[in-house]
Amino acid sequence: MPRAGFGQANDYSNLFAGLYQSYISYTESEARQLEQKNTERQSAKDSEMFDKFNQGEISGEELLAYIRGRIADSKTDPTELAKWQNALRDYGNSIADQKA
Repeated sequence: MPRAGFGQANDYSNLFAGLYQSYISYTESEARQLEQKNTERQSAKDSEMFDKFNQGEISGEELLAYIRGRIADSKTDPTELAKWQNALRDYGNSIADQKA
């Protein structure tokens, strides 16, 4: 039976590449799940704020401040940013009309 000589080794690159790819897939999956949970939580908080405004628990100025905060948080997502800018315009006009 021949012995492996010095410097001769098995190539484990495929093994490590497979393990690395598996780790990356798992990490990406976890990130997607976390992002989904955060989106659901934020959506619930948004609904809660609008419900509080509609029930008179918070003022129009408080709602507009919340919307401005959501605009600041949405700078990296153009779709979300447009949604909140439209909400600011619509609710801002509505609140201004109610005060007049």
